[in-house]
Amino acid sequence: MASGGKMPDVILPKEGLLYSEKSSLSEVLCKPKWLPIKSVTLAKIELMEKQLAATMQQHQQAEQASTHGGNGHR
Repeated sequence: MASGGKMPDVILPKEGLLYSEKSSLSEVLCKPKWLPIKSVTLAKIELMEKQLAATMQQHQQAEQASTHGGNGHR
């Protein structure tokens, strides 16, 4: 840059394309996007936890039935 805070002279090309950044760009707003309250992954994890809890409960009930209701056969 030139000393003293002065802007340098503009140099224009003799051939080729000239691009200017002196346009009034404005913000472009897009439609708001709806986001799910729960992600798909979180829903899958919760479903797996429910299935696991149900399986564990069935297993515990079967275990209790075999120990309490058994005829003594081993």
